[in-house]
Order: sequence, then structure tokens, then C-alpha cells
Amino acid sequence: MRINGPAVVAVGAIFAVTLVPAPGGGGGGDAVFCLICGERGLADVILNVLLFAPLGAALARGGGSAVRPVLVGGLVSLTVEVLQIGISGRDASPGDLLMNTLGAALGAFVVRTAGVWVDPPPRRARKFSAAALGGALGVLALGGWLLSPSWPDTVYYGQWTPEFGNLEHYGGRVLDAAVGDLPLPSRRLADSDAVREALARGVELRVDAIAGPPPAGLAPIFNIYDDRQREILFIGAYFEDLVLRYRTRSAEVRLDRPELRWIGGLEGVAEGDPLRLRLRRSEGGYCLEVNGVEHCPPGYTVRDVWGVLYFAESEAPELRDILGLCWLVILFAPAGFWLRRRRDAAVACAATCAGLLAAPAAVGLATTSPAEFAAALAGLGVGAAFRRVAQAMGAGSIGRRADDAASTSAATQRSMRA
Repeated sequence: MRINGPAVVAVGAIFAVTLVPAPGGGGGGDAVFCLICGERGLADVILNVLLFAPLGAALARGGGSAVRPVLVGGLVSLTVEVLQIGISGRDASPGDLLMNTLGAALGAFVVRTAGVWVDPPPRRARKFSAAALGGALGVLALGGWLLSPSWPDTVYYGQWTPEFGNLEHYGGRVLDAAVGDLPLPSRRLADSDAVREALARGVELRVDAIAGPPPAGLAPIFNIYDDRQREILFIGAYFEDLVLRYRTRSAEVRLDRPELRWIGGLEGVAEGDPLRLRLRRSEGGYCLEVNGVEHCPPGYTVRDVWGVLYFAESEAPELRDILGLCWLVILFAPAGFWLRRRRDAAVACAATCAGLLAAPAAVGLATTSPAEFAAALAGLGVGAAFRRVAQAMGAGSIGRRADDAASTSAATQRSMRA
């Protein structure tokens, strides 16, 4: 029996991602039978579908029955869910089984319809390219909207250097905290509505403290949580970096949200020194001030949009920047895949640049950087190059193989009726 190499690679990747301990995970309890579970349940659903799509595509590429990719995908998913029962930080869930199987079915569907989209006529290819480009810019606009602040109408609590089991403890001491003229003590806030309005207007938040030693991991200095135990605002230290998080619209729909970090923001602040933190809203983000030294982080940019699906606090900021640029390349590659003429390519490049200029201002993202422009344009080039390589390797045979299979099946049914 011939071994399906791509399918083996896909299964190996699935096992590598899902069968390693996950710090801070687990604890699903009675929620194991839900479909969208936990604070980032929708993000998990989308990632589960995407994770199994390559397996379904690889199985469909190998030919055989149309239901085979779905059955194999479901079997692999069931194996994963059973094995996760004994792995720290992992939860087995029927919802995951369903989404994984759906992902395999989606991958198989993409391959079996390849005859329509792999090598379409020029006019249809132009429409496909325009739709893909519009979709890419739409994803960035939606992501920017999802990353905008959300201040829920709940009861707020201030927290000064709190201790959490999954975070380091900051060894310093907060002396005072306020937003505008409103005090933010380390207890239930007297007027949550006024605090919420001040935060929404971007009124300056002040935290005066005595600095502690640089923590060995992420440690909260000042937080605001609500009565549903949801993080509303977080200012913390990570070694000598200063970390800012605030609740976003993405969290409201159970997606993830990335953090903003000032690398070296606490450099030179020794244990026992006064620590004066100031936070205020600026165009496209927030400005942080440490002991009179101001730093206005660029805020979320188009490269951060992928963080609504998955954000790992343990990853180095430099690695996250690289992954963000790679995400832009992948996002714009489909539009380049269907480009056929130089004039169409020029129009696509111009539309890409115009969209990357306009979208941030429309949805509150920071200005697109030159590196992000380059990554998006490179995505168009990568897509066009991939089409040439695929054609050289006979990718069009995928569609012909699917068409042949459909024709054979139809002929068999006719003969059986006869």
C-alpha cells in the first residue's frame, strides 16, 4: 500500500501541536460538553478547523472515496481527544472532535473543487483575485475593530501587586493609583461607572509605587478586574519590560487578544526606587510614561491582527513580529495566486497599499509600517510564484483528477441503473 506522505506529515504536525502539556490550560470540568468553551472558545474553534484542514486536503489529494478524509480526520481527532485525557493542561472535548472533523472535511472540499479555482479562465481569475484581496483587507479591518478597547458595564475592582498562581509576584509596593480625579484603591471601586467613562475617554491613569526587583516572569503591578473575574486593565513587568493589556472587543466574542510591550521600559529602575507610571490614550494606541520618560507604543498594527486567534505570552516580541509579517504574507498570497497580467498586478499592488493606508485610520489601528507594506506586497508575489510552481508540478491535475472521479462515479451510477 502506498504511503500518503503529506497526510503523514499532517498527522505528525497535529500530534506535535495537541499532545504536549499546555501550561495554564485544562480545568474544563463540566464544560467539556460545550461547543465554544472558555474565554477564548471561538478562537479555539477556528484553530481546530484550520489545524485539520491540511490533513483532509492531503487525503483528498491521494484520491479514493469522498468520505474517506472525513472518516480518517474524525479517527485522528478521536485519538487526540482520548490521549489528551492524561496530558497536563489539555481538555478532551466532543466540541473539538466535531470542529476537527469539520476541518478535515473543509480541506477535502477545497481539493475536490480544485478544478474550479486552481486554473480558472482569465476573467474568472481576475474576479477571484479581487475577492481575495478584498477579503484580506476586510480581515485586517475586522481585526482592528476587534482589537479596540471594550469597557464592560460591570462592577470594577482595583488590584495592587496581586498574587496569581500562574504569574510571578511583583516585589514592589503600590502607594497610590487614580484615573483623573477618581481613586483606584486595591478593593471594589466606589464608582465603576465613572471609572469606565474615564477609561473610555482616555483620561490619564496614574500609578505611584516603590519599585521591586525585576521579576523572573510576567508580574502584575496594577490591575482592574470586574465582578465576573475578567481582566479589564493590566499593567505589569516582565524582567525589565513594561506590559500593557486591556480588554478588547475580541475578548467579548471569545477570541484572544495580544499584549502591548515596552521593551526595556523599566531599565535603570532599581529595587526601592520611586516608580511613577502614567498611561494615557494616544492616536492609534496608548502612551506610557515611566519616571518622566515617555514612550508611545505604536499600539496594535495590522501585523497584530492574527493575535485574536492565538497569542503566546511566552514568545519573544521579536519572534511575534516575524510571525506577524509572515501572517501578512500568507493573508495576501491568495490574491497574488490568481493574478495573470501585469496590469492586474499593478492594480492589486496599488489597492493593497491604499487599503493598508486607509484601514488603520478607520478602525483605530496604528499606522502601517514599511515592513508591513513590504510583507503584504511580498504576499502577492509569493502567491504568483506559487501558481507558477504549482503549474510546473502539474497542480492542474488535481482538478482534472477530481473531475475524472466525478465522471467515473456518474458513469458507474448510470450503468447500475441500466
